[in-house]
Amino acid sequence: AILAESPTRSEGRGFYVFRLQSNSQTSLMMPHRYYDTHTGVIGLRLMLEHDFRAAAWNTTHRYTEKNAAPGDPDTQGDLAHADPNVFLAFTRAFVRACPK
Repeated sequence: AILAESPTRSEGRGFYVFRLQSNSQTSLMMPHRYYDTHTGVIGLRLMLEHDFRAAAWNTTHRYTEKNAAPGDPDTQGDLAHADPNVFLAFTRAFVRACPK
């Protein structure tokens, strides 16, 4: 199953793939696919070649127009520094569904 934002409203909520028939207790997260070279493609290959239960990709660049300067601590596009964020919600939900 796939959960994605509308292409006309890409606001950084992420792109998610769920393998419904998997017993895996592992997920992948790619929070910087536009910034870290090849992260999105590597994550997709890993998801296709291995039995991960779910995968999550970011849908906006870590440095948004609002916060274009690298290192800006208020950058909302950088999921490692935005709290709360959609990846944190994904992680919490995944741990509830797959506690091991």
